[in-house]
Amino acid sequence: MAIAGRGGSLKFSSSTGGTPALAGDFREWTLNVTADMFEVSTFGSSGWRQFQPNLNGASGNASGYWNVEGSTSMKAIQTHLLNQSTSPAKIQLKVGGSTAWGYTGAAWITGISPSASVDAIVPFNADFTFEGSVSFSTAL
Repeated sequence: MAIAGRGGSLKFSSSTGGTPALAGDFREWTLNVTADMFEVSTFGSSGWRQFQPNLNGASGNASGYWNVEGSTSMKAIQTHLLNQSTSPAKIQLKVGGSTAWGYTGAAWITGISPSASVDAIVPFNADFTFEGSVSFSTAL
């Protein structure tokens, strides 16, 4: 059964050993998990390409409404990047619905993109790249 994302969330801790706190002013997140592949096609491949997996990686982004003043987690995300942190943060991404399913990992904040317009709520976007593995859990 499909679920609605309205129960989803993003939690953030400035250190991988910390307990992530809800970053409540975000409204959506995206996670991209990829696998690098080596092509290993040979003359005997019957005209079809063949591959062997190599390294996995993950990155993503989150967007919401700028509230650096009132949101401790959003401020921590911005500070992690602006202060050139030398250790990764911890990010938890909950999928939504009534389940507690989601993804956790150590990540670097690689970009933030606030913008302002006279006739709109100020958006805030953050990009992140995971270091090491990303784990999936049914109990976030």
